[in-house]
Amino acid sequence: MSLLTQSPSSAVSEPFPTSQLSGRLISVIVPCFNESAAIPQLKSRLKDFVDHNSSSFKFEFILVDDGSTDDTYSLLQSTFADDQRFSIIRQLPNRGITAAILAGGRQAQGEWLVSIDSDCTYDPQQIYNLLQRIEDGCADMIIGSPYHCSGKVLNVPRWRLAISKAANRIYRGLFRTKLTCYTSCFRAIRPSIASRVVVQNKGYVGMAEMVWRVERLGGKVTEIPAVLDIRRYGQSKLRLARVVVQHLKFMAKVAFRGN
Repeated sequence: MSLLTQSPSSAVSEPFPTSQLSGRLISVIVPCFNESAAIPQLKSRLKDFVDHNSSSFKFEFILVDDGSTDDTYSLLQSTFADDQRFSIIRQLPNRGITAAILAGGRQAQGEWLVSIDSDCTYDPQQIYNLLQRIEDGCADMIIGSPYHCSGKVLNVPRWRLAISKAANRIYRGLFRTKLTCYTSCFRAIRPSIASRVVVQNKGYVGMAEMVWRVERLGGKVTEIPAVLDIRRYGQSKLRLARVVVQHLKFMAKVAFRGN
């Protein structure tokens, strides 16, 4: 297992380096922040996905500890130490989910970069649906959307769902690409375009900003239906009021600059 420590001075604005892409290797990046309660489930779900993989793809998994203050990092080390397909990065201090994904991307060697939440609110088995769209070769970024007409949301509180849908409707009006979801962490991106993406928002809002940046680079963004379930283990790190304000600030920036 490869154990890499990310320097505290590493900035989100640093783009991915362009790497030599190997065959059909897919890099799966999993950001983790204070997720000690969810790690046993994460191990079970990821290893079940790997053990039942019947596709032509190979996988590497990059688990990014985003400055956790609990024992997440040590648990990641001990839990995944027996499988060479899993590498661990420790990013200090905590920088946010987008920063963690970018840190993982800088270490990735895959032909595509796939990110997925550590709480398994998106079942890793759904990665296969991303792979089918990847094989189509028709996009530079693919987002898993629970708001797609064929997607589904399970057990998420209505008030939280309403806020998320409202934000995504506003983004739909501001962005050129008309999607149902711009904020999902469950997505895939080509390293060739990821290497050119520079974002300013390090946390949840960075997910939407990545879409905007890819658009501005001339990349094609599409989506697939996905199923989002409620978190079963651990606690959400999202601070709703703060994130709403950050989204509004970014929306104003996009509206001012235009497409």
